[in-house]
Amino acid sequence: MASRTEAPSLAGGVVKGSSTLGIITGSGPEAGLDLWRKILASARRPRGGRRYRGDLDAPRVIVASEPELGLSMDLKRHEDAVGDTMERCARLLEDAGVDYYGVACNTLHYFAPRLDALGLHARLVSLADVACDEVRRLGVDRVGLLGIDNVIAMGALSPYRALAEVATVVTTPHVDALMSVIHTVKTDGPDADGLADRWAAVVDSVDADVVLLACTELPLLPAPPESDKQLVDVTELLAAELARLAREGDGGAGGGAGGGGGGSDGDGDGGSGDGEGTDVPAASREKRQETIGKIVQRERRLAAEFANLQRGSKLDVEVGMCGDELDHWVVRLRERHFPEETALRGDMAHLAADWPGGVDHILLEVFFPRSYPRDPPFIRVVYPRFRWRTGHVNWGGSICLETLVNTGSPAGYKPHLTVETILLMVMFNMTQDTEGTVIKAGRIDFEREREFDRLDYSLEDGIENFARIAKDHGWDRQLDAARAGARTAEEKPAGLDELGRDFSARRADAATTSFK
Repeated sequence: MASRTEAPSLAGGVVKGSSTLGIITGSGPEAGLDLWRKILASARRPRGGRRYRGDLDAPRVIVASEPELGLSMDLKRHEDAVGDTMERCARLLEDAGVDYYGVACNTLHYFAPRLDALGLHARLVSLADVACDEVRRLGVDRVGLLGIDNVIAMGALSPYRALAEVATVVTTPHVDALMSVIHTVKTDGPDADGLADRWAAVVDSVDADVVLLACTELPLLPAPPESDKQLVDVTELLAAELARLAREGDGGAGGGAGGGGGGSDGDGDGGSGDGEGTDVPAASREKRQETIGKIVQRERRLAAEFANLQRGSKLDVEVGMCGDELDHWVVRLRERHFPEETALRGDMAHLAADWPGGVDHILLEVFFPRSYPRDPPFIRVVYPRFRWRTGHVNWGGSICLETLVNTGSPAGYKPHLTVETILLMVMFNMTQDTEGTVIKAGRIDFEREREFDRLDYSLEDGIENFARIAKDHGWDRQLDAARAGARTAEEKPAGLDELGRDFSARRADAATTSFK
């Protein structure tokens, strides 16, 4: 991913090829101003013997400030509206030529997977990612986290869930007092009467020596003078990373995405696979870095989706990776995951109580193609076998829903759909009769289990039957239309045959996977 906008080549002026930065703000507009000030302060610091030479060395920054993002304070009620606004802001920055952007609000990073799914050139730099990197750098095994209630709860709405894999995370026991402090900063400013004492009491209540300020209003408050805790301004970490990417210009995507960057300081002087002085043609370098950026976006999306299902998901399912493959999962569905009045739940109870081998769950296997999230995952039942034409499980075990095909139609797959949402749709359709079709609510086929003398479906049968049913429904024709209408070869969704070959080549024994 390389910068599309090159600064004018002026003597002693802007570094050639520097990247354009973006800021999304509005949930506390002062936080957007604060992030911009900190980006500029970081850009002014001397690095690698290079000194800041004035205005022409300042990074180019585009700011999208949207008041509707203030609804994020009650994200449970306004998730759809806020998510749509975030997408609109990201596209605005994309159209303005932005290469990297930050969001000046911790809560809004909940939408990171959705923004990544847009497949934009502009790359989101995550507050949560830079916070995890800083905790690793500090080498602490216990860290405090202060932010709004959704963030510090470390549930599905918190972007900091991955932090629990780095250190033990604690917060204040006085959440109401913390929320009051944040609200006062928003309404009356950081200098409001009595606010300093209230803030000091909250900080003192956190049982950790290092405390992350995971709300963009909190760094606006001065550190309590008598506290010996190290307060880490996550906004400042984000600003430093954005400033580094701006300095590195065309090398920024390579360095930030795991290759081609400069030294540890980020000033680009440490030798580069893609920097100036190489013989790599500019077009080839840009194409390679764009590919790296897409790979990084895909892996970040998959990691976030997996973490969400493991911690805090309302689905409460067991999920595991096949080996170390981030794009190959297995999921267990148990009796509790289906409504009490459904026949499938009754079959699950019978399966667990009476069936040889004590199988007490439905095992799903999930493959994510290399083109994910642009193209949907392939999901199949490994075991037990379902009765024919029930539960949207075909004869070979694959889940047949138009939602799992990139047809381009309103009912087809959309890149913003989370894995959690897709699994909810699969579970719902397993228990419903489909009006106007021969598909009935899911039932386990106990007779066929005996006939086949085995519980599991084969992957090959699943792929073959999915392709056949897609053709019967005309989904393959819609898929061809979507491919024909795509503007470039890179944007065309993968065909069913391509996906089938991809999944078959990466076959693993899902039934023996260890669940985490």
